[in-house]
Amino acid sequence: MIVLLAGFAVLAALGHDPQNGWVSNGPWIAMALVFAGVGVVLARHEPKNSIGWLLLAVGLSFMASTDGSAYLVLDYRAAHGLLPLGPEMLGLSGLGFTSFVLIGIPILVFPTGHVPSRGWRWTLWVFLGLGICPLCAASARERPPRWDGGSALMPRAIWPRLGIQPESPLG
Repeated sequence: MIVLLAGFAVLAALGHDPQNGWVSNGPWIAMALVFAGVGVVLARHEPKNSIGWLLLAVGLSFMASTDGSAYLVLDYRAAHGLLPLGPEMLGLSGLGFTSFVLIGIPILVFPTGHVPSRGWRWTLWVFLGLGICPLCAASARERPPRWDGGSALMPRAIWPRLGIQPESPLG
């Protein structure tokens, strides 16, 4: 969790984007820290009870979603699509919804850490299906093309014909 939080701090500092700062992502980071903190306490005291581990997973997924969106903002706004793993980070965009769905699973298995009866197992499968669907959709969608420095109105390929010297997108 500390590594993910430090990663967000670096990405937010490099991005210089108000949409990607501490204020706009503060509620997500606070939720991630609360769920992960409670999960760590429960997992330490009752390691066989799955509720602590599930809460820790919820916190980590909130933080990974925040880091993924911060990386995407840095990649496509500041670096213009030139950073590695930009299209692959789109897969983390589905974790925001998945995190909210994962919150229901610890409630379902409370207090023992197991599904109360066979009748409730279908509910567990619905929660898991709803949580996995956005991740599958994000990985199955078409990846955006890499930015070549131009725009739709003036692609970079015609810059030399117009006498425009390309500049570094990071500079």
